[in-house]
Amino acid sequence: MGETLLMMFRECRNFFNKTEEIGEFELVGGKIELSGAYLVGQYILIAGSVLNGPVRKITAVDGNIFTLDGIYPDESFTGVVYGLRVPLAFLELAAKVSEFVKGAGGPPKYVSESVIGVHSYTVATKDGVPLVWQDAFKNDIAPFRRMFTNISV
Repeated sequence: MGETLLMMFRECRNFFNKTEEIGEFELVGGKIELSGAYLVGQYILIAGSVLNGPVRKITAVDGNIFTLDGIYPDESFTGVVYGLRVPLAFLELAAKVSEFVKGAGGPPKYVSESVIGVHSYTVATKDGVPLVWQDAFKNDIAPFRRMFTNISV
């Protein structure tokens, strides 16, 4: 989900950032020490890390030690950790976009099918080119769009 969220944040130029911590960080065994107040299920964006994916979900909290989703290598880095406040509607849209993108690697999206002795399919296209997620979800992502980005990742 992190990769889908990142591409959607970039598309709508909105990272839903709530907090920002700048400094030296160490990510060991999927855990990172942060000084802010974060919640289980909250997403963070890590900027400045070379080895660890930028958008991560907090899966457990023990004081100021936060366990993150996924398996990534241990790393020390200087950077910024943003606490994100992603609306539920955006997360639900991200799940739909993720499914759409997964299907993009396989057969084309069919919008209609008719069977009258012979199979006939109509592929979802825009100007003769197979539909991409940005076109398919243009109206859904529009309410979240900002004029300028607030984080450059």
